[in-house]
Amino acid sequence: MAGAERVSRDDLVEIAKERGGLIISLDGLEPEGASEQLWVVREVQSGKVLVVGWLARVNHQTLKALLAPVAALGLPISGTVSDKQGSVRKALEETWPEVPHQWCQSHYLGNVTRPIYDQDRALKAELRKAIREKVRESLKEVLSGSKDSGFSPSAGRGDVGRRDPR
Repeated sequence: MAGAERVSRDDLVEIAKERGGLIISLDGLEPEGASEQLWVVREVQSGKVLVVGWLARVNHQTLKALLAPVAALGLPISGTVSDKQGSVRKALEETWPEVPHQWCQSHYLGNVTRPIYDQDRALKAELRKAIREKVRESLKEVLSGSKDSGFSPSAGRGDVGRRDPR
């Protein structure tokens, strides 16, 4: 198995024995400007990286091939975790058909909160626009140049707030 750290089969056997099986996650990352995607297979409970691969083409067959070294270990798998991506779920279901699957909570919560985030961002833009309009109105009064104004737009920075002594 290729990985960021070498994980021995004995370590995984111990984890599976202590916890009733391994929980496997599969997730990908598409670096900006890259044509390939980085995919990582982890054991969730221990955080150990089991397999890492750069995939030029991502479909359930290439993901099953990435999962193959983990499946070949023959260790009990108690669950799998992924985002809602269909090819990922299909690869996990075909590799371990009897194993329960759960969506990643981080991905799930991110997807659930997206409409709220978008609405919040739109509200912030509206508020900024309204506040800027009010500030501009106030600045027009301050910058009007009337003799009652404590500020003259033509004055230098050091003269801000000073009245003409004449």
